[in-house]
Amino acid sequence: EFTFSSYQNLSERTNLRLYTHLGGSKGIDSLQYKWFYSRGMSDFVGAEMYELSWKKFMIFRLDLRHEVLPGWYLNLSYNNAPNPVWEGNRLYPPKVRILNGYGIGILYDSYIGPIQFTLSLGDKLNADDTKTLRPLGYFSVGLNF
Repeated sequence: EFTFSSYQNLSERTNLRLYTHLGGSKGIDSLQYKWFYSRGMSDFVGAEMYELSWKKFMIFRLDLRHEVLPGWYLNLSYNNAPNPVWEGNRLYPPKVRILNGYGIGILYDSYIGPIQFTLSLGDKLNADDTKTLRPLGYFSVGLNF
């Protein structure tokens, strides 16, 4: 498993976050508790906590955060999970299984930690490999542990 975050200041009040989360396991077809799970809005905006699970996965995310008032931030998010098919040692490109998520949120940096509300639209992969776009809302107070 590999996670990478990079932050770039675009101005005094605006920054861009690039986030990548990659993982893979071998020989665990029947051990679902060893799979990788999404961690809600901190990992994949547009999916519920633990909704996405894979034996091998890739998540790419961009966040643009702008301070509109002291301590108040507007956050725009986009993420993509290509979810390609791996067979043996070959990687086959994704087809309809690419999942996208979009979000817009407001964050207040309070004395008890960040208070955040986010609205999102995300792809939900159905059993027949079709996708539906559905809205989700997130609310969090404080830091994740």
